[in-house]
Amino acid sequence: MSNTISFQNPGLIDPRCITTIGVSVKEGENPIGFFGTGLKYAIAIILRHGGKISIWRGLEELSFDVAEETIRGKAFNVVRMNGAELGFTTDLGKHWKVWQAFRELHCNATDEGGFTTAAEVEPSPDATTVRVDLPAMVECYYNRAKYLLETKPIIDGPFVAYHPGPSSGIFYRSILIGQISQKPHLFTPNLIEQTTLTEDRTIASAYDVGALIGKSILQCEDAEFLERFLTAPRDYAESELDLDWYYEPSDAFMRTVAKLIPDTSRSLNPTARKVYEKRQPAPDLIQAELLPYEEEVLAKAIAFCRSLRFPVDEFPVVMVESLGENLLGMADSNRRQIVLARRAIQLGDIFIASTLIEEWVHLKHGFRDCSREMQNWLFEQMTFFGAAYVARHGAMA
Repeated sequence: MSNTISFQNPGLIDPRCITTIGVSVKEGENPIGFFGTGLKYAIAIILRHGGKISIWRGLEELSFDVAEETIRGKAFNVVRMNGAELGFTTDLGKHWKVWQAFRELHCNATDEGGFTTAAEVEPSPDATTVRVDLPAMVECYYNRAKYLLETKPIIDGPFVAYHPGPSSGIFYRSILIGQISQKPHLFTPNLIEQTTLTEDRTIASAYDVGALIGKSILQCEDAEFLERFLTAPRDYAESELDLDWYYEPSDAFMRTVAKLIPDTSRSLNPTARKVYEKRQPAPDLIQAELLPYEEEVLAKAIAFCRSLRFPVDEFPVVMVESLGENLLGMADSNRRQIVLARRAIQLGDIFIASTLIEEWVHLKHGFRDCSREMQNWLFEQMTFFGAAYVARHGAMA
């Protein structure tokens, strides 16, 4: 087996893309990388592992090696290009693995419409050719299915494509970027919609990735795939992925969940059931006539909310006999009122207060359940009350 791997793409690389940190001038419509550091990292990693790398700009060879330099009493291997020192050492990307260097060079080539192969590719006058001699990188090429998706998707879509699994990883435009679950996925997610990554091409926000996967399933029109996804065994991530996002579910999603709910022979993702139940027609609301002690509990909860600067009763608070199964509070945006189920009284004034505050926020600020805006607001309130406590009582030991 050859120890050489080659990457080639059309066009001539500007040497400044090699020597200058922060230069990224990808030509493709949807480049995977954009920070302008990946190529420098790859060069440093290859040299650090004892490999050799050369880049041909057309027929002009740019070769790389290292020169040991001592800086403040510590030895460093400074990277050189054709004998000239560059502005980085082999410590760049110190914690990166060889497979990440392979991924960088492969992404650079594919972003520009090129290819990768485990062979020596001859330089071409109108192409950029990268040749690496490093057995560990050749091994990455032959095990590339761990890092690169080359299968055809089971189902494609504008947000996420799903490939035959299982896989522990999340992919973005067919490149491994990390994971969001400790369990493997029965169907490997390949994110299609533009997603923010960190500089080392890993997931920047698990929240955003989860929302994108939720969106793709909620709006999926393939009933057969939905059934397989929603009934994945508990050993797989699909069984516990949160699908209760603010996206409107498709008719296919709702029909599939309705079909699966009575089937107790298979597990059903619990948040799929929650999405379905939340969108069922509300029962006819029968206003409740509260007993004196119930009125007292409600008044105490409202007063408590006001003491926290949440004037929940600026909207009418309506008590009804029932809101349906598992629903104790609702923000009625049409009538601009807060509706509470009578059963909430049994849980006490603190529970009622928290429910009142939640529904008040929905009406007052328009924040939806599970939204980033609601999350940020809650953390802001926690921080405010924490600061107020410290100001009054001093920091806790």
